Amino acid sequence: MSDSSNRLTSLYILFTLKQYSNKEHPLSIADIIDKINETFKIEMHRSTISRTLDTLCSTQDFPFNIDLTNYTDSFYFGFGFYCVVKDITGKWKEYDPLLDIKKGNSKGQKKYYFYESVFSDAEIITLIDAIETYNYFSNDNILALVQKLRNLRPMSKYNTPINSRAFCSVKTQKSRIFENIDILNKIIQKNQFAEITYCNYNYNQKLEIRPKYPRTIKPLHLMWSNGYYYLIAILNSKYEPAHLRIDRIIDVNYANPNDIPNTLKDIPKKYEFFDASNYRLEHPVMFSGKKEAITMLCRDTLDSGIINAIVDTFGQLADMRPVTENKLKQYLPPNETDPWIEVRISAAPNGVALFATQYCRDCKIIFPSHLVEKIKNNLNAGLSLYQ
Repeated sequence: MSDSSNRLTSLYILFTLKQYSNKEHPLSIADIIDKINETFKIEMHRSTISRTLDTLCSTQDFPFNIDLTNYTDSFYFGFGFYCVVKDITGKWKEYDPLLDIKKGNSKGQKKYYFYESVFSDAEIITLIDAIETYNYFSNDNILALVQKLRNLRPMSKYNTPINSRAFCSVKTQKSRIFENIDILNKIIQKNQFAEITYCNYNYNQKLEIRPKYPRTIKPLHLMWSNGYYYLIAILNSKYEPAHLRIDRIIDVNYANPNDIPNTLKDIPKKYEFFDASNYRLEHPVMFSGKKEAITMLCRDTLDSGIINAIVDTFGQLADMRPVTENKLKQYLPPNETDPWIEVRISAAPNGVALFATQYCRDCKIIFPSHLVEKIKNNLNAGLSLYQ
């Protein structure tokens, strides 16, 4: 074997273990040699492979035995490297060199090795499923992403062939989403301003530039919600952040520092600290606005499904309790016999208005009064279309 091949032995071994092993199917030294010889058309000697594996398993500088149940990948390898043996029942267990020493076993136990990504099968398939349902990545974007994720676990039981026709006509054919995400992320990290062009869809499903765009904005955060990817940004420092769909942004550039308008100065420091999960729950359907204390009454029957909807929409921010007799008499018709609950939340009113309108048969807002009036107007306007 040449000197160059000798220096590459560790890479040959790691590639082979990544490609052909997992914790259910570890490889012996003989298996590893066969796979290397087959893949790279070179002859590897058992002593070289064995010596390299012993070094990899015993090194103290780069410990590979990552505990996947308690993620501790302190060197950011992205994988674990394991040595196992079979016990008397034929099950795999971690190799313990002290057992060979105690038993005076000169030949040692037969060792097997496997590679394990820090991503589990379930984690990879969850990410792939989420990506495949997003209509605003192009077919090429999705195929490339899915292949990269699958390559993290080549031995995954979910690693079936990719069918490029699965994404077909409903997907955006060309997409700048990745480019826009990349530059927006850099702008956010550098705490700078952006000039963007934002659009709406017309009836031909084509993007048309909205009035007042291009314009300078202060990007704050990027986040997923309701199956879409959003940019949270300040358009005017006097108002709450706006929620801009990434798929509707057609151009992003760094803003000229000399062109920053006064309306974007003095951004409140509270926006530096961001909890995406709470923010989504406080802004139902990503309606912007300042959150308010809101109280509603909801029908608590199995058929209504309203409790599930509340949990899905507001999560743990919803405080639910049985409604009092006084409130039943005050806010509901006298012939109402179904059980009802009182729900208190703190959220942006416009999003709650949409929720209450959607579930108007089983939900009634009772506070604040301006939200009550807004929903009544929505319902009256909708009803008038059917008269």
